[in-house]
Amino acid sequence: SVLEIGETSSGADGAWSPQRRKGDANDAGAAAVDLEVIEAAQFEALDEHEGPHATAGGAKAIGLLEKSAGGPLAEAEHSRQDSPFLPYTNPIHNTEVNMERLKAQPVEDLVGNALRAIDPKLLRIWTKADYLHMHAVSGVVFLGGGTVWQASRVYELFTSGHAGMGELAPDSSIFAAGGPLAFLLLLGGLVNGLTAIPMSQFSSNKVFDLSDLKGNGFSLGGTGLTTMCLWMAWWFSGNYPDFLHEYDSPLVLFFSLLCVATTVNWEVMVQQNFNSGAGDDEANQTLRKQKRARQDRKMAGVDDGQMTSQTLETKKWLYRVASWPNLTQILFMSSIAYGGMPWLEAVTRAYPDQPRMLYDYAFASALGYSFSMFAETLRDRKLIGLQVDFICLMLGVVAPMGVVALDTLASHGSTAINPIDYWYMFGMFHPAQ
Repeated sequence: SVLEIGETSSGADGAWSPQRRKGDANDAGAAAVDLEVIEAAQFEALDEHEGPHATAGGAKAIGLLEKSAGGPLAEAEHSRQDSPFLPYTNPIHNTEVNMERLKAQPVEDLVGNALRAIDPKLLRIWTKADYLHMHAVSGVVFLGGGTVWQASRVYELFTSGHAGMGELAPDSSIFAAGGPLAFLLLLGGLVNGLTAIPMSQFSSNKVFDLSDLKGNGFSLGGTGLTTMCLWMAWWFSGNYPDFLHEYDSPLVLFFSLLCVATTVNWEVMVQQNFNSGAGDDEANQTLRKQKRARQDRKMAGVDDGQMTSQTLETKKWLYRVASWPNLTQILFMSSIAYGGMPWLEAVTRAYPDQPRMLYDYAFASALGYSFSMFAETLRDRKLIGLQVDFICLMLGVVAPMGVVALDTLASHGSTAINPIDYWYMFGMFHPAQ
């Protein structure tokens, strides 16, 4: 739950204004007081309504601001009618986390001005939290360019007559898995994932703080699983260096543990966000119930506080759909660990287009994880709602299998889509065969 001054006190665009520190630009003490006031007011301010017209919560927040000895934010709020822009672009979830403060500081450059011209709220994704905007730029390259490239690659298989001919030679097409463009996209995805790690701090200033479950979700589920799929795509591309194959088993073990850790982290988040605690004294139970009620309403997308048990259970399972299927990646990777290249070569002799399909599955999965985390980021910045986030999440889960199905249709029997027909664990295509 967050307090967005720009959204709770007015129906205006909620963008950041250079005037937010008017009169007190260097007064760090006043700023700290205002941030503490915001932190104290955030739950009450948004309990009534999280939308752009939350006037009830906003009035209470403004009242608290007015008590902050005329601090800079209070002054900015009083002058809001004189400016089309409001103090903060992004919500501040935790005033003690440095990264959260940086997320509340948009960058007013050429791109920032362009985003402002489209919609001032878009400045929420162009902030000082993203060093040199490496995450945003690499995201455009990988998520945008990679999606177009993947769709074009599938279309090329349908129209080029290459079905049954195996993976294209690295220099024969821009859509070849082993080509330079494909490698650059994989590299862009890796940069995008790694640059997300410093921004994955929501309740702690430490990187990889196990107590920061939301941060773990972004780091493990976003960066970790995207990197895992990028590695698998590289492995199936035909250009994977031979000397790295001796590390196949350790890498599979590492990524398998990552899948387990991600699933456990999301499950703990579900339990904490939906289930009330036990064993507390009466006062703590009351506070906990109030907090859970707020969290449950937000998690379920209900604004009026009325929520049926069926709705709550549905939302729980939707979160689990996003996490538990990650464990199937362990089974998929087991063929790499136990069968290695001899297994893949045996599979290719029986199904010439199989490496192409496996590459497409891994690459599309990387796009899916990246897209899901992008949607989570947009929801964290209050640019989309919970329902849209769930749609994006489901799309990220289903899309890779859709690509596999299209590859299978285009290959005319040159691929095996049923795991029983080619996975090493089912006794298929062992080196001895």
